[in-house]
Amino acid sequence: LCKLMEKIINNGLSCHIEHNQILNPLQAGFRKKHNTTDVLVNLESDIHNAFLNKEILTTISFNLEKAFDTTWRYLPLKKLHDWNIGGNIYNFIKNVLSIRTFQTRIQGILSSTRPLQNGIPQGSPMSVTLFIMAINDILDQVRTPVKALLFADDLLLFMSRQKINQQYKATCSQP
Repeated sequence: LCKLMEKIINNGLSCHIEHNQILNPLQAGFRKKHNTTDVLVNLESDIHNAFLNKEILTTISFNLEKAFDTTWRYLPLKKLHDWNIGGNIYNFIKNVLSIRTFQTRIQGILSSTRPLQNGIPQGSPMSVTLFIMAINDILDQVRTPVKALLFADDLLLFMSRQKINQQYKATCSQP
């Protein structure tokens, strides 16, 4: 019954987020009408432009390891608050994120139950929505001339310049 409720709330939350264009348009993971192709076309366009302008394009790719497990679990709640989403939806999501425990079994012996301190629950119908809410602001930290694309937990940073030393100076001089 809880999974069904999570699906219903997740559908409403996802629709609200998309309808109000809350997420960064450069975040393409886990969103309707946004996919890997969008990221690749965007990158290909910048590569093509750099080639035409005889520039060097440098990319750095990051995969955020254990992204769901290491996400601060209260960050989606902060986002809901920032976006003025409260009431019963906020309280339900707070309960989904707060009441998490785990046990381990080693050689057939089950440990005592322990509370999870971090992470977004995997396997929940709300997991991906909560994660992209949490990671959304990472793109706001990228400054020109660096560009960024985000697909779920994969971040691509890139920039183009006429000469490598211009690129190095432009990147390293940023605060």
